[in-house]
Amino acid sequence: MTTSLTLSSPFQFSTAEAAKSGFSISGTTGCGKTVTAFRCVRQLQEAGATIFIFDPSQAWVEDYPINYIVRFGQNLTDGALSAGINAVQVKDCILDVSSLTTLQFQEVADKFCWLLFNLQTRIPKEERRQMYVIFEEAHIVLPEGSMKAKRLQNIVRLATVGRNFKIRVGVITQFASMIDKSIIRFAGQRFFGWTDEYNDVTRISTMIGKDAAESLKYYKTGEFYYYCPALSIEEKIKVEPFRK
Repeated sequence: MTTSLTLSSPFQFSTAEAAKSGFSISGTTGCGKTVTAFRCVRQLQEAGATIFIFDPSQAWVEDYPINYIVRFGQNLTDGALSAGINAVQVKDCILDVSSLTTLQFQEVADKFCWLLFNLQTRIPKEERRQMYVIFEEAHIVLPEGSMKAKRLQNIVRLATVGRNFKIRVGVITQFASMIDKSIIRFAGQRFFGWTDEYNDVTRISTMIGKDAAESLKYYKTGEFYYYCPALSIEEKIKVEPFRK
């Protein structure tokens, strides 16, 4: 496995590997996580995938060119959620959950994953489209220990066996230590951006080693440590600005 801690290579992202195992992006505010996610999602769209993005911060609503947006208010109903699911079956969608409480966000996400999973099971295997469910600020909906929580088992099922039905998960978080460690380890491609937070560095060091994790303290905006063990890639990359 090749490792580069000082030299930056161009942006890297494998849509083939994403279809197998999803992806994760972590780093402190301002390091370029969302811009990196924009690049990943654009490549997935170009490969023909359908994208569903849970956006609690409105970062995607404001800056990414997906025109179909479902906004959830605090007065949630199953009918409203089902209507939103039905509407996005044929198009990319941003699900604006910025008005919801944490528990409501988790409720919507889990129900969405259940409905999407069951939708795909009813479609003949050869007719299924590749789909991705992406969680911005994923530590809110999938905090440490949540993969064992009964109320989130539909998200767990999507993350663990969704591949069999052409559904994969992407997660973006400011806090690598606060998100459930399993969801990051499921991801075959991981992007680690600037952070000097002790707990985050400690968590990340279990995946890429102490020296590489410590080096994140010196990364600049747009620099990420790209780790893809399936492709034997472990190196520092540069993510150029991406806008609509």
